[in-house]
Amino acid sequence: MTYQRIGARRIALFLSRREAEERGFPDSGPDAATSGLLARDILRQAEIPLDGPLEVETFPDAAGILLFAHVKPPERPVFVFPDLESLIRAAHALPRLPEKDALTYARGRYFLALPPEEKVAACCLSEFAESAADGADGDPILSAGALSAVKKYFAPAVSSLDSHDTIF
Repeated sequence: MTYQRIGARRIALFLSRREAEERGFPDSGPDAATSGLLARDILRQAEIPLDGPLEVETFPDAAGILLFAHVKPPERPVFVFPDLESLIRAAHALPRLPEKDALTYARGRYFLALPPEEKVAACCLSEFAESAADGADGDPILSAGALSAVKKYFAPAVSSLDSHDTIF
């Protein structure tokens, strides 16, 4: 069995016919579950982080089995704010602001993308905005520290921020 790292998050693996038979794989190749387990083992050996969904493709032929595995980057939560005031309220309500959040403006709305590890912030932001399937391809406003900048430069309207809006 040989494998080659072909990118930061990808490997190519080749099992000879003999190696495939030793592992009990049929001529048609391993099933999806077995391919995934094998790919995860090899990815760990190649020191590729398993921090996202795994895609595996297998190509069996007479010489053996060629397997490609790709760890997709973790998905960034994205929130859509209908207006700037909603974004300002959210920035002032969060107890801790993320450092690697990015803000984009598209189609008259604000799209805020968070790093995958910001689960608490994502939970809190769901009170102020809708989740989006992905980020917008609009005009980037801030590539990092977006909520910190909004909180620093914009105060919420007095009537829109009640004392119970701060989330702890």
